[in-house]
Amino acid sequence: MKIITDNIAYVKRLLPGVDRWQALDSVKVDQTVRPLVDKLFSTSELSYAEIHTDSSWRYLFATAHAARSQYDTLSELCERGVPLPDHVLCMADYGTGFHGFKNRSWVSLPGNIHLVAYMTPQKELAHVGVGFIVMAVAAVLQTLDTVPGLSGRAGVKWVNDILLDGAKVCGVLASCQMQRARVDGAIVGIGMNVESAPEAVADLFVPRTACLRDFADSDQACRLDRVFYELAAELDAAYRRYCDGGYAELLRIYRERSVIIGKMASVRVDKVDAEPEEMVAGKVLRIGDNLELYLEHHSAPVSSGRLILKN
Repeated sequence: MKIITDNIAYVKRLLPGVDRWQALDSVKVDQTVRPLVDKLFSTSELSYAEIHTDSSWRYLFATAHAARSQYDTLSELCERGVPLPDHVLCMADYGTGFHGFKNRSWVSLPGNIHLVAYMTPQKELAHVGVGFIVMAVAAVLQTLDTVPGLSGRAGVKWVNDILLDGAKVCGVLASCQMQRARVDGAIVGIGMNVESAPEAVADLFVPRTACLRDFADSDQACRLDRVFYELAAELDAAYRRYCDGGYAELLRIYRERSVIIGKMASVRVDKVDAEPEEMVAGKVLRIGDNLELYLEHHSAPVSSGRLILKN
């Protein structure tokens, strides 16, 4: 994997074994890298290194501080049709303008994971509308299972919130660029509170937030470098599984780790700047193949909205 950064110290926190660096200007890189370099960094003084990994990731763009959402940056480049390299990871320690679904604010703190992955499947994929969300959720859950003290404890709250003991520790985003039925590009964003818990305002949808350190056996067990390494590996494995026709297996993980099946819930209209009116309420019976919800005494499934668990 090729690493480009404006902060070597930050990369050493993510990947402690990287120790051979040179100036990026002295290295010949693929032309598709240049747009990312220009947009992701606010300085031209960049460093370059290469390491061997067991995953398929080709590039890691890492910055201690992102001046804007890296997810938005990649989305804009893709919308403009700018050619980008395949299998790219972008990481920031913290930044400005980070957000979740529908631009809901995501508080970024140092010591946490703010990861964006870009992939170019160049093929048709099953259930593409929700497939990359399912893929990312499965990768996060399997990553948390590797942390001592967390195995089997994390669950997913519909659609894309990862909870530990009822507290949100992670959220995922995904979008695709399509050419008819073919997926030309996919962007996945993962925000995970590893070492620090933000002071977020509690509401009906997210009663409380936390970080992995609050639940793991020790601080050493959930160091940033360890969690990042496992997450990169699990995300790569989940992506390859998805591309190889394994959507059903990823969906099985999502369903088995759902925290809403059999629970009473209310689904509200998802409007950021308006009072969230209730659309439907009842016991959640099951989750469909496209993540639609089936509620008791309701014939029609629910495919959009924000969910509140009723204690």
